[in-house]
Amino acid sequence: MADNSSPSTLTVLPSSSSNSTTLPSSFPTIPVKLNGRNYLYWKGVMTHLLTTNGLLNYVEGKVTVPSKTKTAADGTIMLNSDFLNWQSRDNFALTCIMLVVTEEIGVTLLSAKTSHEAWTSLATAFLTQTAAQENLLDQQWRDLKKGDQSMAKFIGAGKEHVLRYSQIGKPKSVAEINRRIYTGLGPDWEPIVLAQSERMIAMSTKELQSLLVGHEERRLYAAVQNAASVTASSAPLSGILGAPPIEVNYVDGRHNQSGRNKGKIKGGKGNGK
Repeated sequence: MADNSSPSTLTVLPSSSSNSTTLPSSFPTIPVKLNGRNYLYWKGVMTHLLTTNGLLNYVEGKVTVPSKTKTAADGTIMLNSDFLNWQSRDNFALTCIMLVVTEEIGVTLLSAKTSHEAWTSLATAFLTQTAAQENLLDQQWRDLKKGDQSMAKFIGAGKEHVLRYSQIGKPKSVAEINRRIYTGLGPDWEPIVLAQSERMIAMSTKELQSLLVGHEERRLYAAVQNAASVTASSAPLSGILGAPPIEVNYVDGRHNQSGRNKGKIKGGKGNGK
């Protein structure tokens, strides 16, 4: 008996989703990649990007996944265009995530099927690590001291810590930065700190650096001048008056500068004997 059945086909049901916003024609360029040390900063950048493109709800798992198929009234099974739309947008979001992580991190996301799965995996992997980084940074921040290093080097070290705070999503305010700088100067700088602390905390960090470097240069100049003055005042008189006069002794009518034969003047051969 011949089989009169025809191959089954799926009809695409028109989309009724409100999430059918057109996707960008190309992937956006993102200047920062997740490298394991900057998770919170990276997440902040990505959150703005995904929001702009209407994808944040996808990576956060807030969009309900539509059924892949629908059954019509006559029993025909049809592809659900709402699902296809969701799949397209979710894949776009997943690709965005994959493109802005290092290769070492990216290979750990290859098994992720959805953008939400990848997003959650990164949060699980790095939030604990970020907390540990913040604790270490806090300790190093409290321990920042100028010591014997130059002012420029000390402030540069402070700026490096500020950058690391930003990378983990914990940026420091200008007031916090300036306070850490002038409280780490040490007792030698107490007079200027006490006199200008209110002004220091209100100015920009660049202005504070210029102020402190200027004071340091004047201190170094004064120290050099004082050292030169002390050296001059302690120099022996010979250095000022010159060498002492040479003693001249005469022997037999001849002068002897070295003083040899002193007191050995003898009479002539005709001594009358």
